Amino acid sequence: MKLIYLCHPVSGDVQGNLARAKLWLKYATEHFTYFCGEPVAVIAPWITDCEIWDDSNPEERAAGLARCRAVLERCDAVCLVGGRISDGMRMEYFHATENHMTVADLTYLGPLPPETKESPVAPSPTIDPAQLSPAVGKTAEAVEAMQASVRRATGKDDS
Repeated sequence: MKLIYLCHPVSGDVQGNLARAKLWLKYATEHFTYFCGEPVAVIAPWITDCEIWDDSNPEERAAGLARCRAVLERCDAVCLVGGRISDGMRMEYFHATENHMTVADLTYLGPLPPETKESPVAPSPTIDPAQLSPAVGKTAEAVEAMQASVRRATGKDDS
């Protein structure tokens, strides 16, 4: 089983961001079912960290980000969601690209997953190759699978 690490903004409105992150985790778990032909598990271990530790405490936040980087290194891909890229997500993104991991940026879909009623109308559900890391491996196949999942979820699946 492949692991996809889900990145979402946390800082600022921590409780609101965690609620939105949980919606994204549910969405990704339901729709990102295969990566490079293998079943996947989508994980976001930082959700539990943020519920236990104080994200506004710089020492606790730094320790949490270090734990996240350690988990991220064990994953096969990273998916950025949540409508924007926060400072923590940027650090996770660069850590992933330094480790030659596949990274897909879905932040253009907005702060909520496509199926969420309060979600703004999402633009065409495609992933711009310029948004992807220069990762080695099966990036194209992984991106195609994520694109197909988003197309199905938004009702724009032509197949």
